[in-house]
Amino acid sequence: MKSGVTLWIDQGAVLAAVSDPYAYDRGSGRCGTIDDKGKGCRPFIQFDGTYGGGIVGDGAIDGRGGETMAGRSETWWQLARRAQAQQGKQNNPRLIEVDNARDITFYRITLRNSPNFHAVLNGVTGATFWGVRIDTPADARNTDGIDPGASQDITIARSFIRTGDDNIAIKAGNGPTRHVSIVDDHFYWGHGVSIGSETNAGVSDILVRDVTLDGTASGLRIKSDASRGGAVSGVLYENICLRNNKKPIDFDTRYDDKAQGSAIPVYSNIVLHNVTARNGALVIHGYDGAHPLSIAFDGVRFGRNVIWQVKNAKLSAGPGGVTPPVPEIAGPTVTDGAIYDCDARWVAFPVAKGLRGDLSPAPNSQMPHARTRDTAILTVGPGKTYDTVQAAADAAKPGDTILIQPGTYREVVHLRTPNLRVAGDGNNADDVVIEADRSARESGGTARSATVFAEADGIEIRQLTIANRFHDRNPGVTEGAQAVALSATGDHQRFVDLRLAGWQDTLYAGSHGCTTAQACKPARQYYQDDVIEGAVDFVFGDALAWFERTQLHGIDRPQVTITAQSRRYPGQPSGYMFHDCTVTADPSVKTISLGRPWQDYATVNYVGCRLDGRVLPQGFTEWQGERRLPTARYLIANASGLGADSKDREPWLLKADATALTSLSSPDSFFNAAE
Repeated sequence: MKSGVTLWIDQGAVLAAVSDPYAYDRGSGRCGTIDDKGKGCRPFIQFDGTYGGGIVGDGAIDGRGGETMAGRSETWWQLARRAQAQQGKQNNPRLIEVDNARDITFYRITLRNSPNFHAVLNGVTGATFWGVRIDTPADARNTDGIDPGASQDITIARSFIRTGDDNIAIKAGNGPTRHVSIVDDHFYWGHGVSIGSETNAGVSDILVRDVTLDGTASGLRIKSDASRGGAVSGVLYENICLRNNKKPIDFDTRYDDKAQGSAIPVYSNIVLHNVTARNGALVIHGYDGAHPLSIAFDGVRFGRNVIWQVKNAKLSAGPGGVTPPVPEIAGPTVTDGAIYDCDARWVAFPVAKGLRGDLSPAPNSQMPHARTRDTAILTVGPGKTYDTVQAAADAAKPGDTILIQPGTYREVVHLRTPNLRVAGDGNNADDVVIEADRSARESGGTARSATVFAEADGIEIRQLTIANRFHDRNPGVTEGAQAVALSATGDHQRFVDLRLAGWQDTLYAGSHGCTTAQACKPARQYYQDDVIEGAVDFVFGDALAWFERTQLHGIDRPQVTITAQSRRYPGQPSGYMFHDCTVTADPSVKTISLGRPWQDYATVNYVGCRLDGRVLPQGFTEWQGERRLPTARYLIANASGLGADSKDREPWLLKADATALTSLSSPDSFFNAAE
């Protein structure tokens, strides 16, 4: 980038990074490898010594960290995980790097899927991030959101960040960082708002105000150690709402217990004003008695289930006090009093400009998403409060979170509580597995054979595997062999980073049913970054479902059929949208059908998907013994891959014209058009 130049990325446009390590290599041939330094790659976009300009627009910059590297067998993120296991450093490119620059602006842009950090500032004076969205999977290692380092006069405002590491990390390794304002922001999965771990040159004058941290592992975090510590002072956290965090407060001067050196971290003049958290661990660890951590609490309210972990700290309380009281505190504490109101502050992550693509209701909605009670985290696992997922589900109230520890849970689970959040507590979806092996014949029908039933509205499930192993254990059975892994039948449901494993009828994405022939209940569902595998009709039902970046993988059959959609009548709010998906199959598979119509008006769209070369030339196939293709609504548009050739597509396929694609440009437009 040059001085005074602004890159504008318009709404709907995506600037996509190539996945070739040689394109980023600094000349050593190390990019895309593991070594002990991790500095072998240039960034995708760089500002170096520039003045003015920036990046704006409602489009996106996609680092494609989940794509397989050219000439390699793994993705950037898989390389990062392998480096972690080998105790090395991955050479992955950052998405944006700003070095020794002044007055740079980032406005409304979406950054996603970086192979490494998303936006890094070094030696910057004056930078503004306003209305920025950063959206990357929770298990994408070392994908910090925004990292101001050795910089000053930085503003991060009205932005939304969910990523695989620190949502924000303020660093001071090469120079002091000061005058940073983080205001009116919302953070979701990630490691929280962090200062450190490099604070060598000092961090001061930091304001974090009007911020929500919803589901971050840590919330407010300061981390350092004796090898890279320094003075951190003048930090104000004000009007902060935290929920579903393991460590809402995480101030640790011994971040690496093995680190040695004389750069002792010293934290002082840190104030928490109007901070609310319901549960989790509160970690406040000063370095030693001579270097205590100094914090003042004023109007701070924590739930009764919080766990204080305090040592080498000098704590005080202002007029608003702190609840529950801390034994180590000096000054007044309170046990009653008004709690800073967070109920109206929670907002869902905006997946597109001005839209509620994540299916959250409008603020005045009568849906039961509004939380009027303290929510709880119910932990499942050996030695935890609940031994089974079903036991936790039976005890849960609307709005609660079920957190499942790594392991395999052999059970059938019914989720009947509205607005329940279920999440695996591992590093990826494979760490937590819920499995059963029931079939339609023994269960009394396909609809009753599922391993997990998501029955209530507002349910969210993320980062785990749901499997039905019936075919694995009974490979010769074909009669009554339908065996569902996940049955999703509610409205406003979300399923993120799941692996759904089965053979015939893996995922039922359907509705609660129809009261009459032309009165079916809506079931709006959103699926993101999921892997779904099967052989026969393995995504089926009549939900109105958007599948974002889904991998559809065929297994164990000469011809596999992916979908069996069952829209019953033209006006039914029903249909499947696969956007930016990938269609693959095992080597044993000869041909792939993208779907067949279970009902007369079956509706399935594949837009921007990468199609395996074994996809049939006609794309879709007829339901056996019926003639439903002429009334079905099937669309393939903007496809890539060896199976993208459309010259032999059947004439009943919808034309990919502007009118058709306008209603498929985002989850909200898709849902609204169907309604």
